[in-house]
Amino acid sequence: MTQPPLIPPSKAERYYLNRAMTDATILLVEDEDHIASLVQLYLKNDGYTVEHVADGVSALAAADRLQPALVVLPARAPAPAKHA
Repeated sequence: MTQPPLIPPSKAERYYLNRAMTDATILLVEDEDHIASLVQLYLKNDGYTVEHVADGVSALAAADRLQPALVVLPARAPAPAKHA
């Protein structure tokens, strides 16, 4: 069975897809300020709104408050301490 040809999105579709993504908020969880600054720079240059927190407990609170489209975590992030 052959697959149908891929049809690239129109100019208008690309515009609205791009707008939908760049209006998104990204939650960045990073305890190293120099790394967070660099990641924020790249994401903000691409039009994203970036909220930065430094630890897991703050990340949980920010995620509840912001409802971000994406959460960026360090590869070896420790689990947050249990909270009430």
